[in-house]
Amino acid sequence: MLIPAISKCDEIEKLFMEHLYDDNMIFYTGYPYRNSLPDLTPKENLFNYAIINKDNEIVGFLSYQIDRFSDNVWQFRLYSFKKDSTIGFDVYRKMKELMKNHRRIEWRMIGTNPVQRHYDNFVKHFDGNKIILHQVLKYNNKYLDEHIYEIVNSKV
Repeated sequence: MLIPAISKCDEIEKLFMEHLYDDNMIFYTGYPYRNSLPDLTPKENLFNYAIINKDNEIVGFLSYQIDRFSDNVWQFRLYSFKKDSTIGFDVYRKMKELMKNHRRIEWRMIGTNPVQRHYDNFVKHFDGNKIILHQVLKYNNKYLDEHIYEIVNSKV
């Protein structure tokens, strides 16, 4: 279940502090060695959610922005504090909802992200596009690709 992150602000910040130096932070920030907490302050066109499982635990965090002028949803951030299938189901439902109501959705991913297969299937299912930028960043002495996904809804 997705709930506004501001209602669980202290808990989310504590969880991010516990994971701040994890290798998986590169998948959240998109940059190596950028260790920062999300800004949970309510802002226009910025949506932050806590992902809550059936046991009422925070298992993940989802954030995105909506550009009202271009009707583009972008700047997605997703972090999994704990392996839980709730995250995938909630993100999938939110993406479908956003696709119904907005013209274009775009998100980026570091190429070694374990959820790549799910993103590839999602964009394929909705007839989207994927672009790969090769060797965009260096992390742990390896060059990593960046994947850009987009889905354009011409019916909106």
